[in-house]
Amino acid sequence: MWFESSVLAATAKAGNQVVTKTLVQTEGVLPVTAIGQIVAGILLLPFLLVPGLVHFPTSSDFLLAAWIAIVLNMVAVLFLVKAIQCSDLSIALPFLALSPMFTVFSAWLVRGESVTLASLAGMALVVSGALTVDAKSARDGIHFGGLRVFRDRGVQLVTATSFIYSYTAVFDKNATLLSSPFDFMIYSTLARAILFTGILLLIRRKPQPTGPIPSQRSVLRRRILVLYLLLGISYNVESVFHLMALSTGLVALVVSIKRLSILITSVIGMTLFHEPRTVPRLLGATLMVAGSVIIYLQDG
Repeated sequence: MWFESSVLAATAKAGNQVVTKTLVQTEGVLPVTAIGQIVAGILLLPFLLVPGLVHFPTSSDFLLAAWIAIVLNMVAVLFLVKAIQCSDLSIALPFLALSPMFTVFSAWLVRGESVTLASLAGMALVVSGALTVDAKSARDGIHFGGLRVFRDRGVQLVTATSFIYSYTAVFDKNATLLSSPFDFMIYSTLARAILFTGILLLIRRKPQPTGPIPSQRSVLRRRILVLYLLLGISYNVESVFHLMALSTGLVALVVSIKRLSILITSVIGMTLFHEPRTVPRLLGATLMVAGSVIIYLQDG
């Protein structure tokens, strides 16, 4: 069950990555992330009106795990936004794929979880494939390794983000086991929506007078509203399947399979946006699929 839930979470994540990619062409990265999380929270408010449907634990153990996960997630997002602003995306963002390897250590340290050597080999293939699949050329692939990680500010920030996400996933699991995937999804999403509202108020800017003519602006606004609605829905779908997977699977393996979102996003890019089918992409896809099959056969 955890494997299927992880794949569904990866698919939803790929969807929100595609929508985000579309929105950031006209909006800033941080505003898009913030508004997407706020919309996700608004969409969940009706569930609170149904008596007895949602139960938020009040134990100190739950609150500690929940708020560590929420705060770490916020810090990771801010790191990622800063990385996007200061680095070449094709070089920096693939380093998010390192989070499964970091999670091997964080899950063992916090929860005492360990993976088999076969699963570890599968994870290594998934990570290697994820680092490769976004490469535009063999030259990009070479840049993904070596000393560049110590020189490029964006790569450093994304690597730090991967490390933080490894702990976020562990505390997500702790909070989920102390509640339920549905309850913690609503709790954490609403909390992030409130925090992102505060961030959005801090960074808000006055609207610029230039831009499309009024009729074009009206069409653009409707298109943007639909995209934000899709973004909010995809956030919630990803979150609930992610937490369902964590409730029954090992954290490191769940995070590894979720990295398939990189592969799915790449496939969408090649089929819908006519992005080039390069050798690194095909090699990376092969490695990720092979690694996922090993993990499934070993622990699925």
